[in-house]
Amino acid sequence: MIKLGNRIAARRKELGMTQQELADKLFISVKTVSKWETNRGNPEMNILPQLANALDLKITDLFEDVEVVAEEPRNPDGVKPNAFNACFAFFAAVLGIIFYALTFLLIEGSLSPWFDPFAETLTFHISGYKVLFNMTSESFLSFLFIFSVWVSFIALLAHIAFGVLEFVKLRPDQYRTKRKAEFILAIIAAAAAFFALFALIIASTRIGSGLIMMFLLHGGVLGYRIYEKVKLKSDY
Repeated sequence: MIKLGNRIAARRKELGMTQQELADKLFISVKTVSKWETNRGNPEMNILPQLANALDLKITDLFEDVEVVAEEPRNPDGVKPNAFNACFAFFAAVLGIIFYALTFLLIEGSLSPWFDPFAETLTFHISGYKVLFNMTSESFLSFLFIFSVWVSFIALLAHIAFGVLEFVKLRPDQYRTKRKAEFILAIIAAAAAFFALFALIIASTRIGSGLIMMFLLHGGVLGYRIYEKVKLKSDY
């Protein structure tokens, strides 16, 4: 019996083909071909017809006398990176919620946000434990700010949910879908946060440190997701 990776490597060499040439024919990275040939991963089912064609074989010939070891469905990067990703997503989301609370939450009484109020342009009314619900918008900038804060806040909550999913065994296709959703959520959260920042700047309002940290956090989450997406593409 021969392993599939060894069969692919042997046939490629028989055809005088380099790993790069095979990768180009399949529109994948050289690293992926290398993983196959060193038996650190198997080709996905949907690419087998193209692989067999590139190696000038029938699919049945490709698997003839091949020892097939079924891979347990798991996240592509392994357990430790997944745990890190879950902790990062959870920690980032919780930090964001804390910053929102510092900005909008009061134990008792009623007053405008702890950073300078919006004078004649924007006015907020916050009472007791009611976070955001009692805000009233008196201008377009006020509406834009409130809407952006809500969108950004909900996106952070969704990040917690997706972070918890890191500890669940997912099929590779489910994991890729989850990663895409996280990336889109990061873009939405960051965009909403910067729309809120835009409203604050236009209104000439002095911004407190908690809100600044919130914006930096969103930028950091988005930057990490972009890095993660680029790294994932280079690995597969």
